[in-house]
Amino acid sequence: MKTRSNACLIILALVFSFLALAANSSLADVTFYDGTFDPSDWELIEITDFPGEETGTITANQVLAGGNPDEYLEITTQLGSSGNYEYIGGFFGFFSGGGYNPQTDGAIISVDYAADSKWFEGLLGGEGTGRALRQAGVIYLYLPCPNGPLLTSRSDWLQQTVTGITAEYFFTAYGYPTCEGPHPDFSITGAPIEFGFFRDNSGLGYQIVAGIDNWTLSVTSETIPVAIDIKPGDDTNIISRQSKGISVAILSTTGFYAPSVVDQATLTFGATGDEASFKSCARKPKDVNGDGIKDLVCNFSTKLTGLQCGTEGILRGETTTTGSFEGSQTIVITPCK
Repeated sequence: MKTRSNACLIILALVFSFLALAANSSLADVTFYDGTFDPSDWELIEITDFPGEETGTITANQVLAGGNPDEYLEITTQLGSSGNYEYIGGFFGFFSGGGYNPQTDGAIISVDYAADSKWFEGLLGGEGTGRALRQAGVIYLYLPCPNGPLLTSRSDWLQQTVTGITAEYFFTAYGYPTCEGPHPDFSITGAPIEFGFFRDNSGLGYQIVAGIDNWTLSVTSETIPVAIDIKPGDDTNIISRQSKGISVAILSTTGFYAPSVVDQATLTFGATGDEASFKSCARKPKDVNGDGIKDLVCNFSTKLTGLQCGTEGILRGETTTTGSFEGSQTIVITPCK
């Protein structure tokens, strides 16, 4: 890779729907994957920082056979034979509704990336490739400074993986290749994120054809802390052992609206937080703490909670977008045995 000088940057945004995945109670793992590359799922976006110098092109096409094992995405970059060094990059991103929102899915600890790459023809040095994301309209790419991106230089399919990538290793596209900030916001207050990858080349007068298959990106996130109110309206939180149910309100905030965000089928509540004691939730949300935001009130079987004497009731669950959350509050069970 060469240092950019008055370069033109062309960004290819390939957009596809997400496949959801699994989460556990302490760290939530969400995986996005694409191994088909249906052309109806992709969007091409070209961004130039020096208009008038666009002497290169980039195209992407689904190929139905010859991948690892079947369909794959073929990316062709053609650099012009005159002018300044040309930088051409490709970025994948999810369309609206198919991304990751730290506010409802949990702050991101790190991401892991894997993809199969293959060089088909052209300059043997291969296409530069790597991880990318888009947040609040800004595109960032992962660059292991100062070494630069991985290369698709093999004539057979090769899986390339990078694990434990944190926010400080993502840089804005226009900062490349100087590795200067700013960085994306992986915190609980961060804006929604679309994940993907980029392809990049520099120089003059050559073409490269390469492929990508089995694109996979996994997010390791923190469990979202939520406030709960056991037996709302009664600050004593005294529960009779003979009672049939315990009411627990999941309190909403401006960034976490419980009635629409909580996946009720995943709720567990009790002494450890893993007890399958869920019965039902009220159909109508109710503002139980007077903050002007309606909360979700649910009912759990007292017998199945496993709560004993003076203890803590722990509630766990998942959001409708696969994030996990947890809340707890002191509770008193009578009579105490």
